Amino acid sequence: MKSTAARWDSARIARIISPASTNWPVGWLKFAAQARRPIHRIADVLPWLGFRPDLSPTGTLRYEAHRIIQWRASGLPAPRLLAVGEDYLITADAGPTLIRWLAEEVSAACRLNLLERVAQALGRIHGAGFCHGDPLLRHIAYDGRDVTFLNLDEPPPARMPPSLAQARDTLRFLVSAAGAFPRDQLAAYVRVLLTAYLRGKPSPRTVQALRRTLPLLRWFSRLSILVPRTWLGRDAAQALYVFRHTF
Repeated sequence: MKSTAARWDSARIARIISPASTNWPVGWLKFAAQARRPIHRIADVLPWLGFRPDLSPTGTLRYEAHRIIQWRASGLPAPRLLAVGEDYLITADAGPTLIRWLAEEVSAACRLNLLERVAQALGRIHGAGFCHGDPLLRHIAYDGRDVTFLNLDEPPPARMPPSLAQARDTLRFLVSAAGAFPRDQLAAYVRVLLTAYLRGKPSPRTVQALRRTLPLLRWFSRLSILVPRTWLGRDAAQALYVFRHTF
């Protein structure tokens, strides 16, 4: 690390840049999270829609490092761990996040192809018995060759059985990915991603949990039109729209 310099991207994460390249990071330095604000606890009431996973006492950087090691030992797409301490974690760069990549990719076919790969990888993660907890596009990277799931510091909801937590994972990913597609074609694109997810061979219990949950979410989302939009956060509003118009 002697020949690197840190550039700050947020209060918690810094890029580690090599002097040989001023634009591309060689790693990421992550600091311990601050405590949750009380307002975030509201999301515990609606864990499917709140887009805030439970943050348990185990949600530390050492916990994230443990999960990274587990995933990589199982051949799953996690970043390479470089170093970890009580209040920091360093991982190798895995490319830009999907949010950034999709913002620069104009080809609908390329967008769909990449998101199909991600959906299938998520199915494979679930089939191996793991759950990400927050697989939004901003937590997934792509370097032009491989897809990598980032930010493994969010434990899956402790009050859910594994199959339901994995079903929740899948729906959160689909809602996040829906923003990459035109709304008038949303249903068709989301079904393609669901098919790709199933190719990853998630467990039958997870598939059953999805089938049981989707009708309930569709019913709830239709009732939600009575709720003033200003009461909803952006992520919750997006989720309700997708559930109402897609499934």
